[in-house]
Amino acid sequence: VPKDDLEAAKWLEKAAQQGNVMAQGNLGALYLSKETPVRDPEAGVVWLKRAGNSGDVTAQAALGLMYGKGYVVAQNDSESARWYAMAAAQGDAVARTQMGIAYYRGRGVERSYEEALRLFRLAAAQGQASAMSNLGVMTAKGEGVEKDEHEAFEWFRKAAEAGDDDGQSNLGAAYHQGSGVAQDYGEALQWFTRAAEQGHALAQFRLGYMYARGQGVAADEVKAGEWIGKAAAQGNALALKWMQEQAAAAK
Repeated sequence: VPKDDLEAAKWLEKAAQQGNVMAQGNLGALYLSKETPVRDPEAGVVWLKRAGNSGDVTAQAALGLMYGKGYVVAQNDSESARWYAMAAAQGDAVARTQMGIAYYRGRGVERSYEEALRLFRLAAAQGQASAMSNLGVMTAKGEGVEKDEHEAFEWFRKAAEAGDDDGQSNLGAAYHQGSGVAQDYGEALQWFTRAAEQGHALAQFRLGYMYARGQGVAADEVKAGEWIGKAAAQGNALALKWMQEQAAAAK
């Protein structure tokens, strides 16, 4: 395909009109790109839908994301779930994770812990760290499965080691609380730090709290304020409450 976007669009459109599914998906992606002079979001959605309805798993997953986030199209949980379900049925690991979340929260589909577990397990087996972390949460709470803090800890560990910020925050919490593992403030601090550095708001608050209380590290009000401030800036309720209480106490 020629590098020039105008020329690329012309050739892709020709192939897409002839029913080439890959060309339809690529043309949709090109029209949706913010970096192209041929940007045409409405046409991009039309072509992605054609590709998705023809079985293009990448287009299906992209449409699931777009409807879920309200990107270009109006936000619609039911449409998001419909497209993600198509991609999940074809074995797409990210779509399986997103459908697991949809069933867990009852977002766009009727809530079903059983179906959420099934999809998270499939995605986790494919290496999806987010699915592993979600399995840990459900196992820790006993949602749709027997409560098992040790198994939950193992899921959090796998997710955290794979770089998932939720997994890192949850693993830090497990060490902090001694849930499924011996309490270890040093390990908790390490994992909260990793998640916080990725921008995880709850981990930022938890890390700041540990600095404020001197847990696993020398008490440091400056660092505590910095991390809790970052969490508050993201709207974390615990951090906002902390900031309000500190301001009131200073008066």
